[in-house]
Amino acid sequence: MKTWKCTVCGYTMQGEEPPDVCPVCGAEKSFFKEAIEEVGPQAESAEKKEKPVSTADNEQTSSSQRQWKCTICGYIHTGDAPPATCPVCGADSSFFIEVGVEQEASPAQKTEDAATSGSEPSPAAPRFGVVGELVMRLHLHPISVHIPNGVLPIAMVFLVLAMIFGYGALEKASFFNMIVVLLSMPAVAGTGFIAWQRKYRGAKTPLFITKLVCAAVVAVVATLMVFWRIIDTDITLSGGIGSWIYLGLGGLGLAAAGIAGHLGGKLVFDK
Repeated sequence: MKTWKCTVCGYTMQGEEPPDVCPVCGAEKSFFKEAIEEVGPQAESAEKKEKPVSTADNEQTSSSQRQWKCTICGYIHTGDAPPATCPVCGADSSFFIEVGVEQEASPAQKTEDAATSGSEPSPAAPRFGVVGELVMRLHLHPISVHIPNGVLPIAMVFLVLAMIFGYGALEKASFFNMIVVLLSMPAVAGTGFIAWQRKYRGAKTPLFITKLVCAAVVAVVATLMVFWRIIDTDITLSGGIGSWIYLGLGGLGLAAAGIAGHLGGKLVFDK
């Protein structure tokens, strides 16, 4: 059975022919390519057919085409053995399964693999009921996380301009945007936790731990900035050391949001 990969979103499937439309991104059939490419040109292939190949050469060619799939993030590795660490999510080699073996997997293994695609959680993963189903089906975490990732940079731009030019309207705009960031964090954290448990089985790899830490940093920074501004309305335009600390807090939150966004993109696209 052949393995086909969508060159747009990275979705993989097994079958004699690629699907007419990618079920993930909607790309047409022409955007699919066979995951296992031919070893050499057609002329070389024809020559090999005429000339007998030793068993050792056959084993070497077969092993070089072996593919291993990370059951946490879906990354595909080609080689004699799985990598020691997944280059995408950081899972160790024990989380890899061979693609060829996966085709004949047991029902339990198929259920586990389905969990990595986001369709169904593995038996050990919390389901979270209807909420969990909606979070995964509607992709609520990517939707919610774009709010702080988009609004926080704008808040910081307004804040810097307000401090440079002493313009109070921009400072207020920055404050109101920071409130939006703070209000969005519960949804970001909640949907992110559900997606982490259901799709990635709560794997405690460096990537996911870093994302959790970054989310906590953004939430704490937004809370401090909003309530500090409520208590001291002149903190940002006072020109004292407090205003610089306030600006530094915003920079810390912006950096954490950027790192989390980068890791999220790595998890989605580096496969």
